[in-house]
Amino acid sequence: MTERWRICTEMTRQGTLFRVQRPAKFPKRKGRAISGPKTDNMIMIGARIERISPLISLSTTMESFPSFPHELLGAIVTHVRSPSDLLQLRATNSTLNTFATPLVFRSVTLANRDNRIRSFKLLANSRLAPHVREVVFQYMEVDPDRESEPVPDYAPRGYDGTAFVEALGHITHFPALESLVLNFRENDGPFKSDTGGDAHEREFPGEVILQFLIFKALSEQPIRFLPPLKSLIVDKYLPLPNPAIKTRSIIALLGKLSHLAIKTTSPCAAFPMTDPRFESYFSESLFQKEVVPTSLVSLELHHACVRPADMVIPISDLHFPHLQILSLQRNYFGDQSEFNDLEGFIARHGRTLLELKIFLCPMAMSTSMTPKARPKHFRRWSQLWERLNGDLKVLRNLVVSERHDSKGVEDDDVARYVDNCHHLNAMKLEESEDVKDSEALNRFQKIVESRVQ
Repeated sequence: MTERWRICTEMTRQGTLFRVQRPAKFPKRKGRAISGPKTDNMIMIGARIERISPLISLSTTMESFPSFPHELLGAIVTHVRSPSDLLQLRATNSTLNTFATPLVFRSVTLANRDNRIRSFKLLANSRLAPHVREVVFQYMEVDPDRESEPVPDYAPRGYDGTAFVEALGHITHFPALESLVLNFRENDGPFKSDTGGDAHEREFPGEVILQFLIFKALSEQPIRFLPPLKSLIVDKYLPLPNPAIKTRSIIALLGKLSHLAIKTTSPCAAFPMTDPRFESYFSESLFQKEVVPTSLVSLELHHACVRPADMVIPISDLHFPHLQILSLQRNYFGDQSEFNDLEGFIARHGRTLLELKIFLCPMAMSTSMTPKARPKHFRRWSQLWERLNGDLKVLRNLVVSERHDSKGVEDDDVARYVDNCHHLNAMKLEESEDVKDSEALNRFQKIVESRVQ
């Protein structure tokens, strides 16, 4: 068994096990029925794979090879990463079909395109649905020439969305669903919208309408059929209050969540309240206390521009007994107010937090909307580091970056100190203050590193 494993592993690494061409003089065998339905592969091509690479030659039947134990073949198939290769394995014989099918359909994609919508709906059958563990929504731009619209009924102000919402309702057919990923834009940057004229006549961005449609569709599903998620990732979300998020169905869907990642995008001119510098900036959290479960183990609050942490969840009112990982990006710190005590939120999880990452988070000297002279008393980074050094007793990984975001992209627009959390004008402290901040952080990092050794 050991020798067979070594040979098969080496053949897989070299790409020979499933890529052997039929020898020129090898007699062709009689045709055999393919066990894996071709229609399933076509569903997957439409639902996930935009373009299939040149097909691998799998015309040689498995009888051409030495007899391998099924367990060994299964272990080899789990190391195949290419979706197109897995699709070809499914079409080889019943054994490989059995091993490849759960991997092919483990993660499926739904997009706002007619063909993607149709393919997604076809997944809701007893043969494929049990294997779906993750659904990824990928926003796709409308063709500039408008020849291929995302849904049949498209209005100037956005999507009617009937077909899209109907397809999304099929997640109730996926009993093993654990993860939902919502990607609302292909890239970061300001939304494009018509900001001229009367607000009622503007053409709002399609992404905004889609994010409302998605949560509305989920909120209308029967609670008894909704599989409780373990992971919810919302990328490039425009922070607008959505009544659907408060519904019983959404609360049930997120009731056993262990990983929550919310990443907001830049403000949209059509919705002034999405700009944190605007006076009417809303104060209610997007995900209120009753929506966010205490079962969270991992939490990411990332923003494309500096925002308060409580804009996403009411951090001052929450405590997660099992929280181990916290990642923050462009959330401001400041005085420990009752509404946005980010420092206190971190300190409260000192007994469980193992990993803390802070990217491009400034210290706001003031939280006032009205610009005024530099206050005499304000929170220093040195004070924050000293407190966390004392409270985070089990922390084993600390990452702090003032110049790069979580993806390594440099950003010089966020300073260590800003005048207030709305105007974000950089403030320079005396050199001695900067030294104290750096020394306090270094002491904190050394203590954390000592726990790993």
